[in-house]
Amino acid sequence: MKEYSSYLTFDNLSESQLSEISSLTDEYNFEVDFDHKFLEFNYSGRDTSLNVIKYFYKLATIVQNASGELVSEIVNDDGDNEFEFYKIKNGKLFFQSGKIIRGEEELIEID
Repeated sequence: MKEYSSYLTFDNLSESQLSEISSLTDEYNFEVDFDHKFLEFNYSGRDTSLNVIKYFYKLATIVQNASGELVSEIVNDDGDNEFEFYKIKNGKLFFQSGKIIRGEEELIEID
């Protein structure tokens, strides 16, 4: 299972760009909160058709640049989850994979 979360900010999107995002969002049937300055996205479940990635790939061509990123947490049965990070720059979608490396376990004691 994957859990996607994103909060992107923009300089100021035009009405035309907002209309394109609205059409794109309807095409993929996602619930997305957005306006001229931000886009907030959350999705949890299977995405075998890569619809979330396809959505953000097309979104990149509309918004061109965004601050923030789409984070995907891949929930593994062994509890050692993996992560994927996506960023929009210059009208393109970029990807980074990642893992959390845990340090030594330490006891918490409170007086």
